Amino acid sequence: MYRFSALVLAVLGLFVLAANVSAVEAPAGGEKEVTKPAMATGVVKSVDTVASTFVLTVGKEGKTKDITVTVNAETAYWLDAEKSTMELVLVVGHKVKVAHVDGVASKVMAITKEKPKGEKPKDGEKPKDGKKKGDKPAAGENM
Repeated sequence: MYRFSALVLAVLGLFVLAANVSAVEAPAGGEKEVTKPAMATGVVKSVDTVASTFVLTVGKEGKTKDITVTVNAETAYWLDAEKSTMELVLVVGHKVKVAHVDGVASKVMAITKEKPKGEKPKDGEKPKDGKKKGDKPAAGENM
């Protein structure tokens, strides 16, 4: 009886092992693995429509670098939260946010409009006068 149980467990172990190995294999049919896009934010330095590329200056003053981003027919363009075109979004000087995989952009978003004056600050933001909602006035300051 003991030998029979050991044999059954060994056979079941082989089936489990075989199932795990087949689950790890590459996808059938040459499917590509989905990669999460990286994000880059910067200022458009130059645009080359012939090569379908643009140069984006990223980083802060003193520590900037230029990266070349490729666009294609599938790249989506957004200007001030509305669907747009390459010609309107990729303008030298525009601040843009780019979603890309290996330097190929899937989405380019430009924001050119400032928040309207008088707009209420979001929770936690300081209003234009530099004080948060509910801050106590400094000594000698009028309410």
